[in-house]
Amino acid sequence: YEAGKYIGSRNEGETLPTPNYSRHTKATFGLVTLYQRGRIGGKVTRAARKGKAAAFAEALDTQLQSMMEDLPHEHNRMLHGRGGGVLTTFSTTQAISSTTFIVHNIQYLQVDDVVTVAGSTNGLGVSSAITRSISAINESTKQVTLDGLVTTWATTLPALFRDLSQGKEIYGIQNMSDTTNPTYITAGGFGNVGGIDVTAAAGTFYHGNVLHNSGTTRPLSRGLMQQGRSTMAAKGRGQLKLIICDYDLWNTYGNLLAPDQNFGEKIYEMDGGFDALDFVRTPVVPDVDCLPNRMHFIDTRTLVILEYSRGYEFMEADGAILRYASNGDVDEVVFAMLKDMQLGASQRNNQVRIEDLATNTA
Repeated sequence: YEAGKYIGSRNEGETLPTPNYSRHTKATFGLVTLYQRGRIGGKVTRAARKGKAAAFAEALDTQLQSMMEDLPHEHNRMLHGRGGGVLTTFSTTQAISSTTFIVHNIQYLQVDDVVTVAGSTNGLGVSSAITRSISAINESTKQVTLDGLVTTWATTLPALFRDLSQGKEIYGIQNMSDTTNPTYITAGGFGNVGGIDVTAAAGTFYHGNVLHNSGTTRPLSRGLMQQGRSTMAAKGRGQLKLIICDYDLWNTYGNLLAPDQNFGEKIYEMDGGFDALDFVRTPVVPDVDCLPNRMHFIDTRTLVILEYSRGYEFMEADGAILRYASNGDVDEVVFAMLKDMQLGASQRNNQVRIEDLATNTA
């Protein structure tokens, strides 16, 4: 992004502005690799060698179909995060040496998910992290039960992470609208967005805008949405191209349109099958992975998905896709799919997030 201009008005005969090169601060984004492994039992593999190739093909096809659903879903979940791999944080300081914990949010959690319990705001000690599987989830109390004791963590600020993924995920749209440097990023991760410290002089304008109410929810209104639109224009000359929220908030906005009989006329289908409502000729789109009580006002012109290829690919560095597990010590074959990806931004002060929005779907 441009860091300074050498420009100014003069009267006739006065000295022109000092000539200089345009100066830009470089934002650097490294790609992050997401992996998923699949496996096929030895009996199916042996059947294929004995002329039952259809059994192997069916098993492989079933695995691939599942993975081709899981991988995009995981990337979409990451795009609503902050790069740290956090699935949820603990709602209160809770005693260690336990298997049950109350968390803030369960929307990213499923039974049998492998998670890592660790903590800290600016660094996560992997040596003190503990990996467990989720054995039960109470949706009403948001209590999560793990399959083993959690006996320690790095600090008193624990969180649940995707399996050993702490600090290793792509940046999300929350990073782009944040006003501060990322938390839950390890020293081995990419750290500050684009490698730019927003507290330093070079990062003065390389941060987003958050409109909040100090944690107290307030009703959604078109006036508040207009404030978000105005903020992105005033702070970064932004152009509102897209608004994203969860389904509850999307329904709440739909209720705002209903008294004016605008709901039926203002809903339309976007590419990819998303339904959208209209706000000053801008689509308002619901996303199942968006965190609750917030709206993202996005200028898509300055955001970019960085990737080597559009699809997912097999890991085959040595030319082999299938290989025996554990060097042949286990009677099954395994394979892996991957994708290298990152969310980048040439500008961030044109991105806005409105938080603490109450839902009303009645």
